Amino acid sequence: MCDVKQGTRVRMQLITRKFFCLESNCPQRIFCERIGRVVAAYARQTIRLNDTLRLRRLRKQRKNLTLQQQRKFLQAKTTFKLPNARLVAQWLLKPLEQLNLEQQTFIKYVCDECPECRTLQNLAKSFQELIKQRQPANVLDEWLAQALGSQIMEMKNFAVGIQQDYSAVSAALKYEWSNGQVEGQINKLKLIKRQMYGRANLDLLKARMLYAV
Repeated sequence: MCDVKQGTRVRMQLITRKFFCLESNCPQRIFCERIGRVVAAYARQTIRLNDTLRLRRLRKQRKNLTLQQQRKFLQAKTTFKLPNARLVAQWLLKPLEQLNLEQQTFIKYVCDECPECRTLQNLAKSFQELIKQRQPANVLDEWLAQALGSQIMEMKNFAVGIQQDYSAVSAALKYEWSNGQVEGQINKLKLIKRQMYGRANLDLLKARMLYAV
């Protein structure tokens, strides 16, 4: 393995032994032989490959570090757990002061490695401010132009949907009136109807609806 050039794809096959536990109350009846310094438990990559990839990323991002500092970084342990996509989306929309240091560092790294994420973050936050502050329609037009000009297909589709219902969105920004009360009453009526579906007539439904109101 030491003579293989860097970047060459290698398929390595390891042959290990299996051991069976004779204790009847043992939760794990079969044990696989562990090969130290080669493969970690339940790993999909070798330890050497992981260290090489980490070292390459470190040299790419931290060129001014000495070799001793690089080794110290590779040996460092962290308790930060890689978040899922939904949690990353929540962090992107939150203000930086509401995130801890590890979360801020992670978001900064994601935005530096993926410029589309930074563009998405800026567009999403500006749209939040647009809705919360009820900014005028010309600000909405500028935001739509930025969203349509971006390279993010999901943001483009969202902007196209707003354009198709532009009058309703602009009215929501201009007026304080909302159909939320009407939708709430309809939802309550549907809930009561489904609870007693096929069990009573219209008179009981009317009585229950009036009592709930």
